[in-house]
Amino acid sequence: MHLPDQGIDAVDDHLRVRGASDPAANLFARPDGSALRAHHVHSAWQTARRRVGLPEAHLHDLRHAGLTLAAQSGATLAEVMRRAGHSSTRAAMIYQHAADRRDAEVANRLGRLAEGTRATRTGTQRARRGI
Repeated sequence: MHLPDQGIDAVDDHLRVRGASDPAANLFARPDGSALRAHHVHSAWQTARRRVGLPEAHLHDLRHAGLTLAAQSGATLAEVMRRAGHSSTRAAMIYQHAADRRDAEVANRLGRLAEGTRATRTGTQRARRGI
């Protein structure tokens, strides 16, 4: 999976803090290098959401936000499916819902496209009339 530059920078920072390790090792591990277990992740998630004032946030909300943002940035249904590991379009369609900001952006782009088409059509009509 490809990451934006900010994601790559975050992983690089994490690897620098963690120190050198086996390239085949888990990216995230306990300080002693052993594998994280569900309760470790749950505990860290509880701490993080308390610190940011979102005690009701669910870990899955991060996945939902990421996939929704991918869809809103222009990812096709097939691309969202690939990023999410979905095998059915039904599951991936959840992330294709429109947000007001994205809907406004689509409307603006359609308007610019229509303006360009009208200008081209008007120019062609003038050329035919010898104007």
